Amino acid sequence: MNRMEEYRALARELETPPPALEYTLTRALARDRARRRRNRLLRPLGALAGVLGAFVVLVNVSAPIARAVSQVPGLRELAAAVTVSPSLTRAVENQYVQWVEQADTDGDVTGTVEYMIADPGQVNVFYTLESSLYADLDATPRIQALDGTELESYSLSSRPVEGDGTLRWLVINFFGDPAPESFRLTLEVTAREARDGQAPDAHIWEESPVARETVVAVLEFDLTVDPQAAQAVKRVALDRTLELDGQKITLTELEIYPTHLRLDVAEDEGNSAWLRGLQFYVQLDSGETFLPVTNGVLSNRSQDHPGITSYRADSFYFCDARSLTVVVTGAEWLDKDMEWVEVDLKTLEAERMPQDAQLWQARQLDQGWLVTVRVRQREENTAHSVFLSSFRDEEGVERGIWSSSVRFDEDGEYFYETVLLADCPGSRVWLQPAYTQRWTAEEPISIRIR
Repeated sequence: MNRMEEYRALARELETPPPALEYTLTRALARDRARRRRNRLLRPLGALAGVLGAFVVLVNVSAPIARAVSQVPGLRELAAAVTVSPSLTRAVENQYVQWVEQADTDGDVTGTVEYMIADPGQVNVFYTLESSLYADLDATPRIQALDGTELESYSLSSRPVEGDGTLRWLVINFFGDPAPESFRLTLEVTAREARDGQAPDAHIWEESPVARETVVAVLEFDLTVDPQAAQAVKRVALDRTLELDGQKITLTELEIYPTHLRLDVAEDEGNSAWLRGLQFYVQLDSGETFLPVTNGVLSNRSQDHPGITSYRADSFYFCDARSLTVVVTGAEWLDKDMEWVEVDLKTLEAERMPQDAQLWQARQLDQGWLVTVRVRQREENTAHSVFLSSFRDEEGVERGIWSSSVRFDEDGEYFYETVLLADCPGSRVWLQPAYTQRWTAEEPISIRIR
Protein backbone atom coordinates (compact mmCIF):
# COMPACT_ATOMS: atom_id res chain seq x y z
CA MET A 1 0.00 0.00 0.00
CA ASN A 2 1.50 3.38 -1.05
CA ARG A 3 1.33 6.61 0.96
CA MET A 4 -1.77 7.90 -0.86
CA GLU A 5 -3.62 4.63 -0.29
CA GLU A 6 -2.63 4.75 3.39
CA TYR A 7 -3.99 8.28 3.63
CA ARG A 8 -7.30 7.34 1.97
CA ALA A 9 -7.69 4.35 4.28
CA LEU A 10 -7.07 6.56 7.28
CA ALA A 11 -9.58 9.12 6.01
CA ARG A 12 -12.24 6.39 5.68
CA GLU A 13 -11.57 5.29 9.25
CA LEU A 14 -12.10 8.86 10.45
CA GLU A 15 -15.44 9.30 8.69
CA THR A 16 -17.10 8.20 11.93
CA PRO A 17 -15.79 8.90 15.41
CA PRO A 18 -13.95 5.87 16.85
CA PRO A 19 -15.47 4.21 19.94
CA ALA A 20 -12.90 5.84 22.21
CA LEU A 21 -13.92 9.28 20.99
CA GLU A 22 -17.62 8.49 21.28
CA TYR A 23 -17.01 7.63 24.92
CA THR A 24 -15.03 10.85 25.33
CA LEU A 25 -17.90 12.92 23.95
CA THR A 26 -20.42 11.21 26.17
CA ARG A 27 -18.23 11.80 29.19
CA ALA A 28 -17.71 15.45 28.23
CA LEU A 29 -21.42 16.06 27.92
CA ALA A 30 -21.92 14.51 31.33
CA ARG A 31 -19.73 17.16 32.98
CA ASP A 32 -22.67 19.57 32.98
CA ARG A 33 -24.61 17.09 35.11
CA ALA A 34 -21.96 16.10 37.63
CA ARG A 35 -18.70 17.85 38.50
CA ARG A 36 -15.74 15.66 39.38
CA ARG A 37 -12.69 16.70 41.32
CA ARG A 38 -10.30 14.16 39.78
CA ASN A 39 -8.11 14.92 36.75
CA ARG A 40 -8.76 13.25 33.47
CA LEU A 41 -7.35 13.69 30.00
CA LEU A 42 -9.53 14.24 26.96
CA ARG A 43 -8.40 11.80 24.27
CA PRO A 44 -6.57 11.48 21.91
CA LEU A 45 -3.72 12.90 23.98
CA GLY A 46 -2.80 9.32 24.77
CA ALA A 47 -2.05 8.66 21.09
CA LEU A 48 0.94 10.98 20.83
CA ALA A 49 3.26 8.14 19.82
CA GLY A 50 1.80 8.06 16.29
CA VAL A 51 4.05 9.94 13.87
CA LEU A 52 3.30 10.53 10.18
CA GLY A 53 5.93 12.26 8.06
CA ALA A 54 9.12 13.93 9.22
CA PHE A 55 7.61 16.52 11.55
CA VAL A 56 4.06 15.42 12.33
CA VAL A 57 3.02 14.27 15.79
CA LEU A 58 -0.74 14.10 15.28
CA VAL A 59 -2.83 13.86 12.12
CA ASN A 60 -5.28 16.73 11.70
CA VAL A 61 -8.71 15.86 13.01
CA SER A 62 -11.25 14.96 10.34
CA ALA A 63 -14.27 17.13 9.59
CA PRO A 64 -16.80 14.66 11.11
CA ILE A 65 -14.85 14.53 14.36
CA ALA A 66 -14.49 18.31 14.38
CA ARG A 67 -18.25 18.65 13.99
CA ALA A 68 -18.80 16.17 16.83
CA VAL A 69 -16.43 18.04 19.12
CA SER A 70 -18.21 21.32 18.32
CA GLN A 71 -21.25 19.90 20.10
CA VAL A 72 -19.40 19.55 23.42
CA PRO A 73 -20.28 22.62 25.55
CA GLY A 74 -16.94 22.65 27.36
CA LEU A 75 -14.87 22.50 24.19
CA ARG A 76 -16.95 25.22 22.52
CA GLU A 77 -16.31 27.46 25.53
CA LEU A 78 -12.60 26.68 25.51
CA ALA A 79 -12.27 27.16 21.75
CA ALA A 80 -13.81 30.63 22.10
CA ALA A 81 -11.40 31.51 24.90
CA VAL A 82 -8.19 30.76 22.98
CA THR A 83 -8.90 32.48 19.68
CA VAL A 84 -5.96 34.88 20.27
CA SER A 85 -3.58 31.88 20.11
CA PRO A 86 -3.53 29.90 16.84
CA SER A 87 -1.46 27.18 18.55
CA LEU A 88 -4.01 26.62 21.32
CA THR A 89 -6.89 26.84 18.86
CA ARG A 90 -5.36 23.89 17.03
CA ALA A 91 -4.81 22.08 20.32
CA VAL A 92 -8.50 22.37 21.22
CA GLU A 93 -9.57 21.35 17.71
CA ASN A 94 -7.44 18.23 18.12
CA GLN A 95 -8.90 17.59 21.61
CA TYR A 96 -5.50 18.11 23.24
CA VAL A 97 -7.12 19.14 26.53
CA GLN A 98 -6.69 17.91 30.09
CA TRP A 99 -10.02 18.02 31.87
CA VAL A 100 -9.45 18.92 35.55
CA GLU A 101 -12.62 20.20 37.28
CA GLN A 102 -10.97 20.73 40.67
CA ALA A 103 -12.74 23.18 43.01
CA ASP A 104 -11.82 25.04 46.20
CA THR A 105 -13.98 27.32 48.35
CA ASP A 106 -13.00 30.03 50.81
CA GLY A 107 -15.91 31.86 52.40
CA ASP A 108 -18.35 32.88 49.70
CA VAL A 109 -15.87 32.46 46.82
CA THR A 110 -15.50 29.22 44.87
CA GLY A 111 -12.84 28.72 42.26
CA THR A 112 -12.74 25.83 39.81
CA VAL A 113 -9.82 24.85 37.60
CA GLU A 114 -11.72 23.56 34.58
CA TYR A 115 -9.00 22.54 32.09
CA MET A 116 -5.29 22.59 31.37
CA ILE A 117 -3.44 22.59 28.07
CA ALA A 118 0.10 21.62 28.97
CA ASP A 119 3.41 20.52 27.55
CA PRO A 120 7.01 20.61 28.83
CA GLY A 121 7.40 24.29 27.98
CA GLN A 122 4.09 25.85 28.95
CA VAL A 123 1.03 25.17 31.11
CA ASN A 124 -2.24 26.96 30.33
CA VAL A 125 -4.73 26.89 33.20
CA PHE A 126 -8.38 27.79 32.63
CA TYR A 127 -10.48 28.49 35.70
CA THR A 128 -13.64 30.21 36.94
CA LEU A 129 -14.49 32.27 40.03
CA GLU A 130 -17.98 32.38 41.52
CA SER A 131 -19.52 34.34 44.38
CA SER A 132 -23.05 35.27 45.40
CA LEU A 133 -21.78 38.14 47.55
CA TYR A 134 -18.98 39.75 45.53
CA ALA A 135 -18.75 41.00 41.98
CA ASP A 136 -15.83 42.23 39.89
CA LEU A 137 -13.54 39.47 41.17
CA ASP A 138 -9.86 39.36 40.27
CA ALA A 139 -7.07 36.96 41.18
CA THR A 140 -3.33 37.21 41.76
CA PRO A 141 -1.73 33.81 41.05
CA ARG A 142 1.44 32.19 42.32
CA ILE A 143 2.82 28.70 41.92
CA GLN A 144 4.99 26.49 44.14
CA ALA A 145 6.06 22.89 44.40
CA LEU A 146 3.64 20.70 46.35
CA ASP A 147 5.95 20.82 49.36
CA GLY A 148 5.82 24.64 49.37
CA THR A 149 9.29 25.28 47.92
CA GLU A 150 9.66 27.93 45.24
CA LEU A 151 9.96 27.03 41.57
CA GLU A 152 12.51 28.71 39.31
CA SER A 153 12.73 30.03 35.75
CA TYR A 154 9.07 30.64 34.97
CA SER A 155 6.73 33.53 34.29
CA LEU A 156 3.03 34.04 35.00
CA SER A 157 0.66 36.05 32.84
CA SER A 158 -3.07 36.39 32.31
CA ARG A 159 -4.57 36.34 28.85
CA PRO A 160 -7.82 37.88 27.63
CA VAL A 161 -10.66 35.48 26.90
CA GLU A 162 -13.64 35.68 24.59
CA GLY A 163 -17.21 34.58 25.16
CA ASP A 164 -19.19 35.47 28.28
CA GLY A 165 -16.04 36.23 30.26
CA THR A 166 -16.57 33.62 32.97
CA LEU A 167 -13.57 31.52 31.93
CA ARG A 168 -10.20 32.93 33.05
CA TRP A 169 -6.86 32.07 31.48
CA LEU A 170 -3.50 31.79 33.23
CA VAL A 171 -0.31 31.09 31.25
CA ILE A 172 2.77 29.61 32.97
CA ASN A 173 5.90 29.69 30.80
CA PHE A 174 8.97 27.65 31.76
CA PHE A 175 12.36 28.75 30.46
CA GLY A 176 15.02 26.41 31.85
CA ASP A 177 13.81 23.17 33.35
CA PRO A 178 10.64 21.63 31.91
CA ALA A 179 7.27 22.09 33.57
CA PRO A 180 7.01 20.13 36.84
CA GLU A 181 4.84 17.03 36.96
CA SER A 182 2.81 18.58 39.79
CA PHE A 183 2.55 22.04 41.31
CA ARG A 184 0.38 24.08 43.67
CA LEU A 185 -1.55 27.01 42.24
CA THR A 186 -2.64 29.66 44.74
CA LEU A 187 -5.14 32.36 43.77
CA GLU A 188 -5.42 35.42 46.00
CA VAL A 189 -8.89 36.66 45.07
CA THR A 190 -9.77 40.33 45.40
CA ALA A 191 -13.06 42.17 44.98
CA ARG A 192 -14.33 45.69 45.34
CA GLU A 193 -15.93 46.20 48.71
CA ALA A 194 -17.37 49.24 50.49
CA ARG A 195 -15.62 50.45 53.65
CA ASP A 196 -18.51 49.36 55.85
CA GLY A 197 -17.90 45.78 54.76
CA GLN A 198 -21.12 45.51 52.77
CA ALA A 199 -20.95 44.45 49.14
CA PRO A 200 -23.25 46.62 47.01
CA ASP A 201 -24.50 45.38 43.68
CA ALA A 202 -22.25 45.77 40.66
CA HIS A 203 -23.92 48.95 39.34
CA ILE A 204 -23.63 50.86 42.64
CA TRP A 205 -20.16 49.39 43.06
CA GLU A 206 -18.81 51.10 39.98
CA GLU A 207 -20.31 54.43 41.04
CA SER A 208 -19.25 54.28 44.69
CA PRO A 209 -16.39 56.65 45.58
CA VAL A 210 -15.60 54.59 48.69
CA ALA A 211 -15.09 51.29 46.87
CA ARG A 212 -11.66 49.71 47.24
CA GLU A 213 -9.90 46.45 46.44
CA THR A 214 -9.81 43.90 49.25
CA VAL A 215 -8.76 40.25 49.51
CA VAL A 216 -11.86 38.11 49.92
CA ALA A 217 -10.48 34.57 49.46
CA VAL A 218 -7.32 32.50 49.06
CA LEU A 219 -7.80 29.36 46.95
CA GLU A 220 -5.38 26.48 46.49
CA PHE A 221 -5.22 23.78 43.82
CA ASP A 222 -2.75 20.88 43.65
CA LEU A 223 -2.47 20.23 39.92
CA THR A 224 -0.85 17.31 38.10
CA VAL A 225 0.19 17.49 34.45
CA ASP A 226 -0.68 14.33 32.55
CA PRO A 227 2.52 12.28 32.06
CA GLN A 228 1.94 12.02 28.32
CA ALA A 229 1.64 15.79 28.00
CA ALA A 230 4.96 16.11 29.82
CA GLN A 231 6.58 14.31 26.84
CA ALA A 232 4.79 16.27 24.12
CA VAL A 233 7.67 17.88 22.23
CA LYS A 234 9.28 17.20 18.86
CA ARG A 235 12.84 18.41 18.22
CA VAL A 236 14.32 19.10 14.80
CA ALA A 237 18.08 19.72 14.51
CA LEU A 238 18.97 22.63 12.20
CA ASP A 239 22.70 23.53 12.57
CA ARG A 240 22.54 26.25 9.90
CA THR A 241 24.91 29.25 10.13
CA LEU A 242 23.81 32.59 8.65
CA GLU A 243 25.52 35.94 8.23
CA LEU A 244 23.13 38.79 8.95
CA ASP A 245 24.25 42.41 8.72
CA GLY A 246 27.90 41.38 9.18
CA GLN A 247 27.12 39.22 12.25
CA LYS A 248 27.08 35.41 12.34
CA ILE A 249 24.40 33.33 14.05
CA THR A 250 23.60 29.61 13.97
CA LEU A 251 20.07 28.26 13.97
CA THR A 252 20.55 25.23 16.21
CA GLU A 253 17.17 23.58 16.79
CA LEU A 254 13.40 23.79 16.48
CA GLU A 255 11.46 22.75 19.59
CA ILE A 256 7.89 22.01 18.54
CA TYR A 257 5.37 21.97 21.41
CA PRO A 258 1.56 21.82 21.17
CA THR A 259 1.33 25.33 22.66
CA HIS A 260 4.15 27.07 20.76
CA LEU A 261 7.33 26.64 18.73
CA ARG A 262 10.86 27.69 19.77
CA LEU A 263 13.65 28.54 17.35
CA ASP A 264 16.95 28.24 19.23
CA VAL A 265 19.94 30.34 18.14
CA ALA A 266 23.65 30.51 18.99
CA GLU A 267 25.81 33.62 18.37
CA ASP A 268 29.38 33.78 17.08
CA GLU A 269 31.80 34.97 19.77
CA GLY A 270 33.44 37.30 17.25
CA ASN A 271 30.27 39.34 16.68
CA SER A 272 30.42 43.03 17.57
CA ALA A 273 26.77 43.04 18.69
CA TRP A 274 24.39 40.82 20.63
CA LEU A 275 21.33 39.45 18.83
CA ARG A 276 18.34 41.11 20.52
CA GLY A 277 15.58 40.19 18.09
CA LEU A 278 14.98 37.92 15.11
CA GLN A 279 12.22 38.44 12.55
CA PHE A 280 11.30 35.10 10.97
CA TYR A 281 8.48 32.73 10.11
CA VAL A 282 8.15 29.01 9.38
CA GLN A 283 6.49 27.67 6.24
CA LEU A 284 5.45 24.06 5.63
CA ASP A 285 5.58 22.32 2.25
CA SER A 286 1.79 22.78 2.11
CA GLY A 287 2.34 26.55 2.01
CA GLU A 288 0.89 27.12 5.48
CA THR A 289 2.80 29.81 7.40
CA PHE A 290 3.45 30.05 11.15
CA LEU A 291 4.28 33.52 12.45
CA PRO A 292 6.03 34.71 15.61
CA VAL A 293 3.90 34.84 18.74
CA THR A 294 2.11 38.20 19.01
CA ASN A 295 0.32 37.70 22.34
CA GLY A 296 2.55 36.30 25.07
CA VAL A 297 6.22 35.47 25.54
CA LEU A 298 8.15 36.39 22.38
CA SER A 299 11.63 35.12 23.26
CA ASN A 300 13.90 33.83 26.01
CA ARG A 301 16.94 35.82 27.06
CA SER A 302 20.22 34.03 27.70
CA GLN A 303 21.39 33.90 31.32
CA ASP A 304 25.03 34.09 30.25
CA HIS A 305 25.02 37.29 28.15
CA PRO A 306 22.65 40.04 26.93
CA GLY A 307 21.78 38.19 23.71
CA ILE A 308 18.47 36.40 23.12
CA THR A 309 18.89 32.74 22.22
CA SER A 310 15.36 31.39 21.74
CA TYR A 311 12.44 32.86 19.75
CA ARG A 312 8.81 31.77 19.77
CA ALA A 313 6.28 31.27 17.01
CA ASP A 314 2.94 29.56 16.52
CA SER A 315 3.23 25.79 16.39
CA PHE A 316 2.68 23.25 13.62
CA TYR A 317 2.63 20.37 16.13
CA PHE A 318 -0.72 19.11 14.85
CA CYS A 319 0.12 19.41 11.15
CA ASP A 320 1.34 16.80 8.66
CA ALA A 321 4.47 17.95 6.78
CA ARG A 322 7.35 16.33 4.94
CA SER A 323 9.54 19.43 4.92
CA LEU A 324 9.62 22.99 6.21
CA THR A 325 11.40 26.26 5.55
CA VAL A 326 12.60 28.79 8.12
CA VAL A 327 12.53 32.27 6.57
CA VAL A 328 14.55 35.07 8.23
CA THR A 329 13.57 38.64 7.28
CA GLY A 330 15.41 40.85 9.80
CA ALA A 331 17.17 41.23 13.13
CA GLU A 332 17.77 43.61 16.03
CA TRP A 333 21.22 44.15 17.47
CA LEU A 334 22.70 45.56 20.66
CA ASP A 335 26.27 46.78 20.23
CA LYS A 336 28.52 45.18 22.82
CA ASP A 337 29.86 48.59 23.85
CA MET A 338 26.33 49.88 24.48
CA GLU A 339 25.04 47.58 27.22
CA TRP A 340 24.84 50.65 29.51
CA VAL A 341 24.57 54.28 28.38
CA GLU A 342 25.09 57.37 30.53
CA VAL A 343 22.26 59.91 30.61
CA ASP A 344 22.12 63.41 32.15
CA LEU A 345 18.50 63.94 33.12
CA LYS A 346 18.89 67.69 33.69
CA THR A 347 20.30 68.45 30.22
CA LEU A 348 18.61 65.53 28.39
CA GLU A 349 21.97 64.48 26.98
CA ALA A 350 22.92 60.86 26.36
CA GLU A 351 26.18 59.44 25.09
CA ARG A 352 24.19 57.24 22.67
CA MET A 353 20.59 56.26 22.07
CA PRO A 354 18.87 53.37 20.28
CA GLN A 355 17.91 53.87 16.64
CA ASP A 356 14.97 56.29 16.08
CA ALA A 357 14.75 57.18 19.80
CA GLN A 358 15.55 60.42 21.63
CA LEU A 359 15.27 61.70 25.18
CA TRP A 360 12.22 63.95 25.21
CA GLN A 361 11.50 65.01 28.78
CA ALA A 362 12.71 64.38 32.34
CA ARG A 363 10.97 65.64 35.47
CA GLN A 364 12.15 65.18 39.05
CA LEU A 365 9.58 64.05 41.62
CA ASP A 366 9.81 63.36 45.33
CA GLN A 367 10.06 59.63 44.60
CA GLY A 368 12.50 59.86 41.68
CA TRP A 369 12.52 60.90 38.01
CA LEU A 370 9.90 60.61 35.28
CA VAL A 371 11.75 60.12 31.99
CA THR A 372 10.06 60.24 28.58
CA VAL A 373 11.55 58.97 25.32
CA ARG A 374 10.14 59.76 21.88
CA VAL A 375 10.41 56.82 19.45
CA ARG A 376 9.50 56.45 15.78
CA GLN A 377 6.79 53.80 15.30
CA ARG A 378 7.72 50.74 13.27
CA GLU A 379 4.07 50.07 12.49
CA GLU A 380 1.04 52.24 13.07
CA ASN A 381 -0.16 52.23 16.69
CA THR A 382 2.53 49.80 17.83
CA ALA A 383 5.17 50.36 20.50
CA HIS A 384 8.27 48.48 21.53
CA SER A 385 10.58 48.56 24.54
CA VAL A 386 13.48 51.00 24.27
CA PHE A 387 15.18 50.22 27.59
CA LEU A 388 15.33 47.18 29.85
CA SER A 389 13.84 47.15 33.33
CA SER A 390 16.76 48.35 35.45
CA PHE A 391 19.10 51.36 35.77
CA ARG A 392 22.16 52.41 37.78
CA ASP A 393 22.34 55.59 39.82
CA GLU A 394 25.37 57.85 40.39
CA GLU A 395 26.66 55.56 43.13
CA GLY A 396 26.54 52.52 40.85
CA VAL A 397 23.57 50.95 42.64
CA GLU A 398 21.38 48.96 40.24
CA ARG A 399 17.66 49.60 40.71
CA GLY A 400 14.50 48.36 39.05
CA ILE A 401 12.21 50.37 36.78
CA TRP A 402 8.82 49.42 38.16
CA SER A 403 6.40 51.43 36.07
CA SER A 404 6.02 52.62 32.49
CA SER A 405 3.35 54.01 30.19
CA VAL A 406 2.99 54.62 26.45
CA ARG A 407 1.04 57.19 24.44
CA PHE A 408 0.89 57.70 20.68
CA ASP A 409 1.23 60.77 18.47
CA GLU A 410 -1.95 61.88 16.76
CA ASP A 411 -0.22 61.71 13.36
CA GLY A 412 0.79 58.07 14.01
CA GLU A 413 4.50 58.70 13.48
CA TYR A 414 5.87 58.50 17.04
CA PHE A 415 5.06 56.99 20.40
CA TYR A 416 6.20 58.27 23.81
CA GLU A 417 7.36 55.88 26.51
CA THR A 418 7.52 57.24 30.07
CA VAL A 419 9.29 55.36 32.89
CA LEU A 420 9.68 56.07 36.60
CA LEU A 421 13.22 55.83 37.95
CA ALA A 422 12.22 55.39 41.59
CA ASP A 423 14.51 56.29 44.51
CA CYS A 424 16.94 58.01 42.16
CA PRO A 425 18.56 60.92 44.04
CA GLY A 426 20.88 62.31 41.35
CA SER A 427 20.46 63.46 37.76
CA ARG A 428 23.11 61.17 36.23
CA VAL A 429 21.96 57.60 35.49
CA TRP A 430 22.97 54.66 33.34
CA LEU A 431 20.23 52.97 31.32
CA GLN A 432 20.18 49.58 29.55
CA PRO A 433 19.12 49.87 25.90
CA ALA A 434 16.99 46.99 24.65
CA TYR A 435 18.67 47.30 21.23
CA THR A 436 20.97 49.53 19.19
CA GLN A 437 19.60 49.21 15.71
CA ARG A 438 17.26 47.21 13.53
CA TRP A 439 18.26 45.49 10.28
CA THR A 440 15.99 44.30 7.46
CA ALA A 441 17.14 41.79 4.84
CA GLU A 442 17.01 43.00 1.23
CA GLU A 443 15.70 39.54 0.31
CA PRO A 444 14.26 37.00 2.77
CA ILE A 445 16.76 34.28 3.72
CA SER A 446 15.25 30.80 3.37
CA ILE A 447 16.59 27.69 5.11
CA ARG A 448 14.86 24.54 3.88
CA ILE A 449 14.74 21.62 6.29
CA ARG A 450 13.88 18.13 5.05
